[in-house]
Amino acid sequence: MPHMNTNILRGFFDGTSQGDPLHYGVGEILFINQNHQYLLRYALGKDTITRDEFTSLWILLYTSFHLGVKRIQVLSDSKLVGFWVNMEFF
Repeated sequence: MPHMNTNILRGFFDGTSQGDPLHYGVGEILFINQNHQYLLRYALGKDTITRDEFTSLWILLYTSFHLGVKRIQVLSDSKLVGFWVNMEFF
């Protein structure tokens, strides 16, 4: 594993759906540096896209923790997850 330093690492996550009936999955990527990253993808079966977005965030944070990441900037296209994490409720 590449050396973890005190810089803030970037992580991205997203949920997705495809087909009829809808099948859901999630993907995460954690950038260690310009040459090293962790890419994670999971098929979750039939579920809601909201649950998959939250599951994807959890997988990214869980993986980061177990890799020894101390600081992470999390990016996503999900406004709902962003509002929830930042406690900006309607």
